[in-house]
Parts: sequence; structure tokens; C-alpha cells
Amino acid sequence: MERFLYQWDGWNEEIFLRINSLRVPWIDESSRWATRLGDGENCAWIIFLLLLLLLLRRWSNGEGWGRILPSNSSLIRCLSVCVIGALITLILVKGLKPIFHMPRPTEALSHHPVHRIGGPFFGFSFPSGHATFSMLLAWVFWRDFRAFGRMVLVAWVLWIGFSRVHAGAHFPVDIVGGWIAGSLAGLLAWEIVNLSHRSQRTMLVK
Repeated sequence: MERFLYQWDGWNEEIFLRINSLRVPWIDESSRWATRLGDGENCAWIIFLLLLLLLLRRWSNGEGWGRILPSNSSLIRCLSVCVIGALITLILVKGLKPIFHMPRPTEALSHHPVHRIGGPFFGFSFPSGHATFSMLLAWVFWRDFRAFGRMVLVAWVLWIGFSRVHAGAHFPVDIVGGWIAGSLAGLLAWEIVNLSHRSQRTMLVK
């Protein structure tokens, strides 16, 4: 399994070394910020912000300045997907890491110096928790964002993924694995929320 995931005919290691070898001050600083902002623990702040916007929306009754806020249904939907998705990503990341048992670049590439930003990095490498969280957030807000907002979400996901490789914390395959896990969590969370809404509508009709 390790050989299948990590070899990529040598491209996994090659891409890692090329990105990790970029030693430019502003890129280093960008990776430090991405590490802080892309941490899954920040999901609590996202949930708090959505709750705050929901309270402000209801307090204003959608009048005056309240008109610029998202609708109640949109905020409740995003909040529900975020909470459910966060629980699913936690289960996926915590469950998959010991199953795949993949080492960090600093351990796997002992023959080559790894440029590390932050850390030290503990635990197994696959999938990347930061990449999983960033993709989940993209799924949470994708349906309610328009073109520019969606471009920001795509840039966010790519930035977090790039930064984790540049920081020496993950191989590219860990990032791809995190994106897949985050997408599965987002899709499943949306399906659960939609199923709940359909059930509620059915009960009201009856």
C-alpha cells in the first residue's frame, strides 16, 4: 500500500522536493499563515461566526442593514453542513491515518534534507488534516457563493495544499488524499442535511 500510494513512478517525491526547495521569504511566511488558518480546530470559529450571523439576521428581522446578510435558510444550511462535515472529517482523518500508517516526509526522506517550516510534525501523514479541512469549507460555502467567491474557495484549497508540502509536513499524495476525504465529508454532510429537509417537508405536508 505504501509503495502504491507514494511512488507515482517517482513523481510524488519529485514534486515534493521541487515545492519544498522553494526558499523565498514571502512564500515561507505564506506557508506559516496557511498552517495557522488551515488547522481543523478553526472550524469552531467558522461555526461561531455562522451562529453570530444567524443571530444578527434574526435580530434585524431582515430589515435595514440586515438585508446585506445571507438568508436564515442559507445560514442554517451552511451551519448544519459545517457541523456535520467537521464530525465526519474528524472521524475520517483520525481513522485513516493509523490504517495507512504513512510516514512524514522528514522520516521518509532521511536521505535528503527537508526544508521544514513550523512543526515539529507528529503522527502519520496520510491524509492531510489541513487539506481535508480546507476542502470541507469549500463544500460548505460552494452552493451559496457566486463566481468570485468560488474562485476564492478554489484558491484557498490550493494555497493550503501547496503550503503543507512547502512546509515539509506532507507529500503531494497526502494533500490529494485530504481533498478526497474533505469532498466525501462535504458531500455526505450535504446529503444528510438535504435528507433532513425533505423529511421535514414531508411531515408538514402530512
